[in-house]
Amino acid sequence: MLLEGEQQEEAMKQAKETLEVLEGELKGKKFFGGDAIGFVDITLGWIRLCFLDLPFVKETMPPKDQLADFVKNVRQTTLASQAGK
Repeated sequence: MLLEGEQQEEAMKQAKETLEVLEGELKGKKFFGGDAIGFVDITLGWIRLCFLDLPFVKETMPPKDQLADFVKNVRQTTLASQAGK
């Protein structure tokens, strides 16, 4: 999120590879621990896709476009702040 250019591309590649491993661990399971939320599910709760079917997530999660705008604004502000150093 705080990188640009080639560094950002490499970080995205690594993140994608990591998410693919996690996705493989979820195959056939509702949660990492099976049928119940466990420590890993809570720790990785920022991965919205794991929890989309849960009613309490649907009720509390902001719309995808608002969340994306928020993350973009945080990134732009942080990059601008770093550029000023």
